[in-house]
Amino acid sequence: MEVNTSSFDALSDFMPTRKIIKKYYPTCEVIMGTSTAGIAHAAYVSDILGLPMGYVRASSKDHGRNNQIEGKCEPGTKVVVVEDLISTGKSSIEVVNSLIEAGVEVIGCVAIFSYGFDEAQNAFDSVNVPYYSFLFKYVIISFLLYYIHTLL
Repeated sequence: MEVNTSSFDALSDFMPTRKIIKKYYPTCEVIMGTSTAGIAHAAYVSDILGLPMGYVRASSKDHGRNNQIEGKCEPGTKVVVVEDLISTGKSSIEVVNSLIEAGVEVIGCVAIFSYGFDEAQNAFDSVNVPYYSFLFKYVIISFLLYYIHTLL
């Protein structure tokens, strides 16, 4: 079966994560997704950017090689973590800390959605890793209010 990728190519021009990474993290060498929801987004973004991709589990596997980090990620590698959702930042910081413990340089985190909680900003500040999100609760609320208003 042949897959037509022209729609994916067109979509990549509007991919906010790609633009954020290129603008704020131009030295990024590897995209690391968070398991499980961040993996697909990280795979798509890494493909668009032509960068290698891996992912980080919440904890090490209890079989096989017992890896928590999957993918080629050598010490000193500059990594951007791709997350689907940031609320308090706790799970994202666990991923960041796992990468830091492995000797990786986490230069940032990009999320699809963030609630914009101060707790999340404080968590990222505590590990000196900036994060960006392209959807915030305020954007969603504004969109919904506009949509409801146009229906009335």
